[in-house]
Amino acid sequence: MPPKDTKGGAGEERKIDAAASLELTPALKLRYTGFGIDVIRLLRLPGDLPMYKHFTPRPPWQIRDAVLKSARVRSAVQRLADQRGVPASLVRPEAEAIINTMGHELGVNAIRTLGYCLHKVLCAVYSEVRVDPADLDAVKQAVEQGPVLILPNHRSYMDFLIVSYIFFFGGVPVPAIASGQDFLSMGPVTGLLRRCGAFFMRRSFKDDPLYWACFSEYVQSIVSFGDQPLEFFVEGTRSRTGKALHPKVGLFGVSLRPYFDCRAPDITLVPVAITYEERMETHSYVKEMLGTPKTRESFGALIQARSVMQHNCGRMHIKVGPCISARAELEGRISRRRHSEAPGATPFSDEEKDALLDLAYKVVTTHQEHFVITVPSSLSALVLYWSYQFGTSTATVDAVVDACERVCQEVQQRGHRIDVQPRGATESSTSIRHGLSAGLAGWLSPLHPAAVLSGPILDYSGAMPASYCVNIDEIPADPVFGTILLGHQRNELLHVFAAEAIAVAAVVTLSYTVTRPSKRDVYREFCFVHNLLHNEVILRWKTEDDSEQAFDAALDRLQASKCLAYDGSTLQSTGNWFTSFLASLVLPFIVTSTVVTEWWLANPAAHLDTTAQAGPGVPPQGLGLIRTHLEQTDSCTFGKVYAECLSSDILKNTIARLQSNGVLRADPSAKTVSLRSVEKLTQAADHTRTLAMTITSFVQGARLAQPKL
Repeated sequence: MPPKDTKGGAGEERKIDAAASLELTPALKLRYTGFGIDVIRLLRLPGDLPMYKHFTPRPPWQIRDAVLKSARVRSAVQRLADQRGVPASLVRPEAEAIINTMGHELGVNAIRTLGYCLHKVLCAVYSEVRVDPADLDAVKQAVEQGPVLILPNHRSYMDFLIVSYIFFFGGVPVPAIASGQDFLSMGPVTGLLRRCGAFFMRRSFKDDPLYWACFSEYVQSIVSFGDQPLEFFVEGTRSRTGKALHPKVGLFGVSLRPYFDCRAPDITLVPVAITYEERMETHSYVKEMLGTPKTRESFGALIQARSVMQHNCGRMHIKVGPCISARAELEGRISRRRHSEAPGATPFSDEEKDALLDLAYKVVTTHQEHFVITVPSSLSALVLYWSYQFGTSTATVDAVVDACERVCQEVQQRGHRIDVQPRGATESSTSIRHGLSAGLAGWLSPLHPAAVLSGPILDYSGAMPASYCVNIDEIPADPVFGTILLGHQRNELLHVFAAEAIAVAAVVTLSYTVTRPSKRDVYREFCFVHNLLHNEVILRWKTEDDSEQAFDAALDRLQASKCLAYDGSTLQSTGNWFTSFLASLVLPFIVTSTVVTEWWLANPAAHLDTTAQAGPGVPPQGLGLIRTHLEQTDSCTFGKVYAECLSSDILKNTIARLQSNGVLRADPSAKTVSLRSVEKLTQAADHTRTLAMTITSFVQGARLAQPKL
């Protein structure tokens, strides 16, 4: 029974209309900025939960029954029965079991229950959850017009349900959510998730044609009939390092099949950019990067993780990017007639695969364009920049505010949004500087155990140990742990300056090795560095013309920021501290490439197992050998950058890139990596070491104590 409205007179009852409640009432105008309204504050207003009015056109049992009776599944059952030499009736129960294990049981009561529980968690963990009501209106219009794919970025477990939470309270149909089968081991939580729209899929099933038929038919049935919007993560997995991941087109292609097969006139893609001031799992991510096995999803692990509710993670921003029409993006690049002749059975051509990949990258790029840059990411990048220099660097509070203000201004000039409002503030800051000055202590204190606010001085201390060994019990005070933690925060800023940072690295390297580097020389070096960092940043250019245009745009921005000087024939760095700061953003990745190539030069006959764990808490054997080499190497050459090189993410990305460049070869059957070309390895080692040495010297030579902007 809804509560009685005290303002409407005794005995008068009211129900909250979720769509109307998202309007900017006077109580909410205080929280409305360019980032939208604070949903948590909205739901703290008096009243009942909103009435969810969107019931699924088909009940879950009917969807499962339709999938089981589909021609594709019946054909797969018959083929498997023929292979086994048994009647199809004996194989059919296997298909039923697959569909029953997979399928969701979406129900309104469960949605309301989870919405209430999730609201309690959000109130405890986040100070604000901001969303623009206009974004939800755009999604509602898209859902009314046809099939919709909801495509959030994925950096936290919270992504899994936050979209459903926002849609529920915003009057938008709650989506069906593609989830991994890992969540089936979560006891009573699994049933609740299933009743809230989650359906569960295996991580890999390409060798199981029956499962493939059941899964693809289930997904495409939901999309083509428009039962609910379909939600999944185009990146495929959580980004544990704060960087955007290259998209996976497996489920992406399956969900777009109804358009290819002419079963849907169009499919609308809705990118959703979710930004966290601080992620709940950040510390566990860092432990994973240092070799601790991932905690398996279970009900017990969920209970143990309740301690995160004692820590406030600041603000969360949810921004729905512009809706993307699959028809508009794919028209002229695919043959729908060819697919309609044999729906679901016609393989994608190479051209169609390229079109799908381009569309997937457009979704990821849209995410990046709509991320909100937070002050902790800027501060983390600056703290790392100072720590990369030799010795202990100190800076006054005013100097830190000056430097961070410059970074924030540069972010805004590139068209990105930045949130400088201090935690707990009830009014928007009047300026970037005001927000930074008011909130500096609150932002800095949780970033790094070695960053201490003592009076007017910020002291960045903590030396790299000569022999590094992770002690899980002492991780909060471990300088390597802290450096990688800062790196994860810094990576959330990486996409903003990626092209300029690569251009600076190219200019700096050639300035040390060539007397007067031409623009063409710098462009070639730019392409080399970009290739080196391909797995670290999302910068995708299909043709050389695209690459040259991106290079020219980066140079224009650098000249506007007074980082480079170009006299019409020669490019030179101005040497100011912001130029050095940009170079520091890519320095850890370049140094790691140097370390890996030099290790392989010293061990040319090695066959590294990069997947098997040597034991609990021990990193993969192959990466462990490289780390041992790293710890025994004289780290004075590259200073504290070495700490980030211990991250398994950077090491794995470096090895993967060397494979794609023909330096290393992978043996899938033995799951090992070995040397393929000594000549290419020598060239790569020489080039990357030159890069690492020159950029390190450049960063260390532009020491920032009192920045003058």
